[in-house]
Formats: sequence, C-alpha cells, structure tokens
Amino acid sequence: MIRQLFAQTPPGKQKGKIKWRTHEVARIEALSDGVFAFAISLLVISLDVPKTSKELIDTLWGLIPFCGSFTIIFWIWRSQYKFFRRYGLHDTTTIALNGVLLFFILAFVYPLKFLISCIVGLRGYSIAPGDFLYIWILYSIGLAMIRVLFSLMYLNAYNKRKEIKLSEIEIFETVSYIWMFILPVFPIVIVSVILICQNSKDNENILHDISWLALLPIEILVFRKIRKRQYFSKFGGKAETEPLHNPEDSGEL
Repeated sequence: MIRQLFAQTPPGKQKGKIKWRTHEVARIEALSDGVFAFAISLLVISLDVPKTSKELIDTLWGLIPFCGSFTIIFWIWRSQYKFFRRYGLHDTTTIALNGVLLFFILAFVYPLKFLISCIVGLRGYSIAPGDFLYIWILYSIGLAMIRVLFSLMYLNAYNKRKEIKLSEIEIFETVSYIWMFILPVFPIVIVSVILICQNSKDNENILHDISWLALLPIEILVFRKIRKRQYFSKFGGKAETEPLHNPEDSGEL
C-alpha cells in the first residue's frame, strides 16, 4: 500500500510542525484507498487498444485531461493522508466527514475530467452555451465542498486539541490549515453568484470565464507568507516539531 510506503519514512526526514501521531494504516484509510483507486480507474483514457494510428493519436491526446484529473485526485489523497498521520483521529465526526469527502470524490470524477477535456479543447468534448452556467455551478459545488470538508476535519482536530495533546505550535499550524483550505472557497462562491446574477448563458469561451482560477495559487502564496510572518512573530526561530517516536522503528515492542 502506498500509505505504508509513506509511513515508513524515517522520522528525521518528515517535514512539518505537526507531529505524526500514527504510523499504522487504519480501516478508514484502507477504505479511502479503495475509493481513490476506483476514482482513478474511472479516469482511464480508453478501455480498448487503438487499432489505427489515428485512434492511437486520439488516445494519447486523452493523456492531457487524465493527467490534470489524476493530479487533483492525488492532491486530495495526499491531503487526506497527511491529516490522518498528523492527528490519528478515528472519532465519529472524522469518519462522517471523511465519508462525505469520499462521496464527493466519486460523484465529481466525471465532471472533473469533462471540464478539463473542454478546457484543453479535446475532440468530442464541448459545452453548449446554455449549459455553461449549470456545469460551472456543478463543478464549483464539488471543489468548494472538498475544501470545506478538509477545513472541518482540521477544525474537529482543533476542537480535540487537549485530547490529542497538541502543542502551541501545532495548534497554530492546525488553525492555519483551517484557513488555508477554506480561503479559496470565497472567490469560487463570489464568481458563481456573479455568473448567476448575470444569467451567463451565452458564454462560449470557457477559458475566459474561468481564467480567474489562476489567482488561486497567488492567494495561497500570499496567505502562506502572512502565516510565516505570524509564526516567526509568535515563536521566533523555534525549531520545528519532530514526529512522535515510533517504538516499532527501534524494535522496542
């Protein structure tokens, strides 16, 4: 399992200011791995082997939306993996939020691949002018909900900070992740409201309508710079927190 390979990373090589409280793959993570694997299988380029050079070329063009979709799915998996390693929570709230997260991943695999295919202009994929608003709202709901769910999972970890014994630095980092996941939701909602108010049904150039998405990385970079300044202002040059010692690594069990 890929989670086990990550979990075997030596403690000195693990970066971050939040301790890793678990090195074991729990049942909820095993289920999540199965869901993620199934979601990626739904992105498969083609089930048939190309029989002509034209079919082969068309299939290779499909690598572009597959790569984009796979990258997003992998980012979601990586974010979920890091959360469980950091907090080791398996309470009812975490299980429920993770279940809803898996639902949205499966529900929006096809819309994700469809939208990326339209953006790159892949042959056979197009959005009718009258349907763009509905497609945009559908995609926005999926993207926003996934970020909101991650934010709520970190909020739940913050609420259990005494139970899992978070340090002052870890509390600061947990709050930072809450905001880092939730911040991009606001521009998504604002743009969606603007499009709805304008009754944008005549938008034929999808790239023009979603070009503002390029601002999201800038927003995250600005937030991280502000967070870094706040960290040094509050903790100075205090060393990063090392992951918890795992007795299994040294044969103490």
